[in-house]
Amino acid sequence: MPAVVSDVPWLDPYPDRSVDPHEAAVARETLEIAFLAAVQHLPPRQRATLILRDAAGFSARETATLLGTSVPATNSALQRARERLRARLPSRRVEWTPAEDPTAEERAVARRYIDALERRDFAALAELVHPDARFSFPPRPVWYDGLDAFRRASEKHAAPGEHLLVPAAANLRPAFAVYLRSPGERRYRPLALAGLRLQAGRIVEVIHWDRPDLFEAFGLPMSFPSSRRFNKKEINPPEVL
Repeated sequence: MPAVVSDVPWLDPYPDRSVDPHEAAVARETLEIAFLAAVQHLPPRQRATLILRDAAGFSARETATLLGTSVPATNSALQRARERLRARLPSRRVEWTPAEDPTAEERAVARRYIDALERRDFAALAELVHPDARFSFPPRPVWYDGLDAFRRASEKHAAPGEHLLVPAAANLRPAFAVYLRSPGERRYRPLALAGLRLQAGRIVEVIHWDRPDLFEAFGLPMSFPSSRRFNKKEINPPEVL
């Protein structure tokens, strides 16, 4: 696997409990589109224009004043920013209308995905995952398109040991925490936090943040014993579904 690249502008996942429920729709848009996409793909002027106009809700005149430019230049920068994102992102992600909180169906799909992963049931995963779904692993500059590519990479690069998956939530989306019990160890330790993006009942993107230090911020346990069978109903951290 490629080494971590410190100068790549990845953003960490955001705990849902930190989002004002009265601003959830705006927060969702800010978290999953304007920030996650714009920060990584746009030049500075277009990035600032997109965030001010589409995320913060400033008018063209207000944006022009803040950036020290003209209204026509601001409108042009916004148009170029949107075009750049449409060219770089899958077509299903260019519809920027706010969405509701995860539905019961989305939460059920997330749980089925977790269960299929734990059983390594790729036939079940194929029913849950969109054919061109993307799997990424920030802060490492690596990603895989499609379930087959992800499976081959997992078989080659997965950390040795026994994995434990715990339902969670991040960026106003279903997520799960990944714990690892390495050979010879007696406890499961934090490994990664994975966020799911769903559309039309199927998973279209999985982001694995290789950041064990994030677990505390999400209210997730820092370890689990391996001396007995794990029961997910026994835990209830703030971010668990």
